[in-house]
Amino acid sequence: MLKALTLKELREIAVFAAISVAAFGYCLARGVGYRLPPGPTVAPVPFLGDRFTVEAAAISFCLAVLLGFEQSFLESMRGAWTWLFYRPISRRKLIAAKLFVGAAAYLLCSAPPLVAYAWWASLPDKHAGPFEWSMTAEAWRRCLWMLAIYFGSFLSGIWPGRWFGTRLLPLFGVAALSSLALAGPSKSLQYLIPGWWHYWSWAWFALIAAGTIYSILYLAKSRDFS
Repeated sequence: MLKALTLKELREIAVFAAISVAAFGYCLARGVGYRLPPGPTVAPVPFLGDRFTVEAAAISFCLAVLLGFEQSFLESMRGAWTWLFYRPISRRKLIAAKLFVGAAAYLLCSAPPLVAYAWWASLPDKHAGPFEWSMTAEAWRRCLWMLAIYFGSFLSGIWPGRWFGTRLLPLFGVAALSSLALAGPSKSLQYLIPGWWHYWSWAWFALIAAGTIYSILYLAKSRDFS
């Protein structure tokens, strides 16, 4: 049953995954200096003075939102919840399997471009600037934080309510909390307690992700989807 459900989810999210891979590929090509039409370019310092990190984060955000709504809201539009919940598997296991497939698909689409860009940046004579692997930390932080956005969009997809009422509150709430964590504290706090925010932001991410997943599983068990 889980194998069939996994294949079903992969078929349904394949389009979004393919579009995101193409978008990541385009941004990666721009990041390493390729242009259309071709011409002389000067590649900026990777992960610091370029646009790749911002563009990759934007694509990751869109992918996370689309995956979450596709696996939850579009199931309601297709009337698939009633059919799925009558399968010989508990609701929690079914939802957990969907979340695992969606999170894995997101990571498989968003992580390899960062690895490829970092590998290119580590090669000699590729750009006019130094490179340390620690320079990729912010890009990885944004990439992994988008998992919380994915969980928030999934929760909004199964949340009862109107679109212009409370339906999007879970996604907006997670996005707001994620923005605060990614923005970091004020410069004064950074000066007083240097480096502390990066550790606490990961604990904050774990708390938000765990709370959102718990809400998804609880709502899936208690809500009447018929």
